This record gives sequence, C-alpha cells and structure tokens, in this order.
Amino acid sequence: MSDASPDPASVWERWYMHVDRWFPHGSLALCAALAAVTPGPVATRATTVAIALGAAIWVAAMHTTARPPRSDHPVHGWVYFAGLLLFAVLLMRREMVFFVFAITGFLHAAVLRPRWTVFLGTGASSFAILFVTWGGIPRDVGSAVGFVLVFLVQTFVIGLGLFSSEKMFEVDRARQKMVRDLEATLAENEGLHAQLLEQAREAGMLDERRRMAREIHDTLAQGLTGIIMQLEAADHNRADEASRRRHLDRAGDLARTSLAEARRSVQALGPGLLDRGRLPDALEQVAADWADLHGVPVGPAFAGPCTSLPLPVEVGLLRVVQEALANVAKHARASRVEVALTCDGDDVRLRVADDGVGFVADPAGPAGYGLTSMRQRVAELGGTCEVAPSPDGGTVVEVVVPLSAAADQSWTVAASDA
Repeated sequence: MSDASPDPASVWERWYMHVDRWFPHGSLALCAALAAVTPGPVATRATTVAIALGAAIWVAAMHTTARPPRSDHPVHGWVYFAGLLLFAVLLMRREMVFFVFAITGFLHAAVLRPRWTVFLGTGASSFAILFVTWGGIPRDVGSAVGFVLVFLVQTFVIGLGLFSSEKMFEVDRARQKMVRDLEATLAENEGLHAQLLEQAREAGMLDERRRMAREIHDTLAQGLTGIIMQLEAADHNRADEASRRRHLDRAGDLARTSLAEARRSVQALGPGLLDRGRLPDALEQVAADWADLHGVPVGPAFAGPCTSLPLPVEVGLLRVVQEALANVAKHARASRVEVALTCDGDDVRLRVADDGVGFVADPAGPAGYGLTSMRQRVAELGGTCEVAPSPDGGTVVEVVVPLSAAADQSWTVAASDA
C-alpha cells in the first residue's frame, strides 16, 4: 500500500502505514543477518546478502520512496509486486528464513489495481511461500488437499482483510476530507459573516447619514430659508412697524419650530405634527401654515379621512409635501397650489400641483437635493415619485405608494389665504 494519505484519519492507519513501509526493510535486515552467520561457503552467504540488498533497493525505489501519481499507476503496482515476489522466491530458495520477508507480499498486495485484484496478489504470495516451504506441490492426495486448503484460506482471509482495510481507509479519508471541507467552509462563512456585519454597519451608517441629511434639509434648511425670507421682508418694511413686527414674529416662530424639529430628527422621532393627529390633519396644518407664511392659497378645501396609514408612510408623505411646498415658494412664483391625497385600496396617491412658471425637465441633468430627497423617501416606501411640468403651466409632483391594505377612500386637503 502506497502512502496515498498525507494526513491519516486514525491511529490505526498511521500504524499500518509504518508497518507497510518499514516491515520489508526490517525483515530483510534480520534475515540477511541470520543468513550471514549461517554455516556455509562465504561466497554463498555473500551472494545471499547481495540479493537481499538488491531486494531492499527494489522495495525502497518502487514502494518506500514512490509517490503519486507514479505510485498510483496500475502498471507500476504490478511491476513492483512481480519484482517483490521474484526476490522473495530467490531468497527463500537460498535460505528458508527469508519466508519472513516473503510475508511482505501479503501486505503489499494492496498496491494492485483494480481493487479486487488484491486477492490475486495474496494468492500469488500464498502460493509462492507454500511452494517453496513445501518443496513444490505435494503429490499425495492428503498433502495436496492440505496444500490447497491452506492456499485458499490464506488467500481468502488475508485478501479479505486487505480489501476491507482499504475500504475502511477510503471511508476514513473521505470523512477526513469532509471534515476539512466543513472546517474550511465554516472559516469562510465566518469571514463572510464578518464581512456582512461590516457591510451592514457601513450601510447603517450611510443610511443614518442620509436620514440626517434629509431631516436637516427638511427642517433646518427649510426653516432657515423661511427665516431669511421673513427677515428680508421685515427689512423691506421698516417704515411699517406693524408689518415689520409681524415678519419678525413669524421668523421667531419658524426658528422655534425648526429647532424643535431638529431635536426630534436627532432623536430619530417622527415630525411633531403627527403626534397631534394623523396625516390628513398634519397636511392641513402644513398647508395652512404655508399659505399664511407665503400669502399663496392652497385649495380647494375638501375634508375626509384617509385611515390607518403606517407611520413611515405618513412621515414620508408629509416630508414630500413640505419639500414640494418649499420648492414652490423658492422657484414657482405661483398664485395657487393644490395638495391632494387619495387612498384607493391598493395605493396611496399624493399630488402637489402649482400654477407657477414651471420648468424644463432634463433627465440627463443633475437633480437638486430636495428632489433627490423626495425620490429617496418614496423609493424607501416602495413607491414612485414623478416631478414634471404641468400641461397647463406650473409643476406637478405625483407620488404613488402601494398599500394593498389601505381603505378605499379619498381625501383632499387645502387651506385658504389667512
């Protein structure tokens, strides 16, 4: 049996491999030493020792030091085994003590391929030992029957043992390989798990940065814009103390509201407007405050509940309306704005339209952060957001969020000029 397993699976296999490798050399050394001190002509003893040395070189070159793939080739195994039996027979015919070395044939029959030919190898080894030790095939019936019985028993028992051992070693090697593969897979999975955790951490940090950026834009940035507009209006109305005071008061209110919303954003809380009611109430309040602040009516005014929307949907749609109204105030120069919310069972639809100057859509051009923020919010809800010029002039923001469990109702919110 060649050393085919670099890492044996059991103590028994390691022990067997040592015996398989070193038994022929040990038995040759012992038998050669006994032959060298056996009475007889010096030339005869020297020849026997020389043949034993040749046998040791043959075993060392063809088996002990042989490695795959050469040692695994079927022809290599048969050539080695034939030479081994030839040396064993030559040595036994010179000195019977070398039958100990001939036992190597039983062990090394395992090198033969295909696997079942191990029985041919053990049979050949058994026949060679019996033939030499019995002085040939017996001629009387009783001895001949004994010869055949011993030959068959040795061949079958030893061959079966070798065959079973080889199968057991194959199972052990397969099990060992499976364990190594499992360990490698576990190690790889640990690496992937650590990588996924790191990616999840980075994704969480990125999501939090995006959330804070949107919240800052929707609260502080819009609030600061409104404060600047009120302060500029107050500066333009220095002669009218009442008007100037009104603009300053509005700037102060905006500052306090923006500060409160900023604190809620840092704490990852929803808008304060949703603490006091559902989305329709919040939208009505936003529309009224915006109309009062900018002097632009928001209508028409229809009321009706849009019930039981999930809180993330309400927050997202509220922020979209706030951003859309902020864009109207900054860019549209509109005289009228309409905010409509519709629930039709499977979808929630939001529409913000103005009659302002509109714009020319450029799909290839960069979008402002406000539009990008709106689209990101809606995308996170699984919806779509379209911002396009209105055929009648102005701009329309259309948002659709799928909600299969939503009720089949509609609601439109508006507020008139204060």
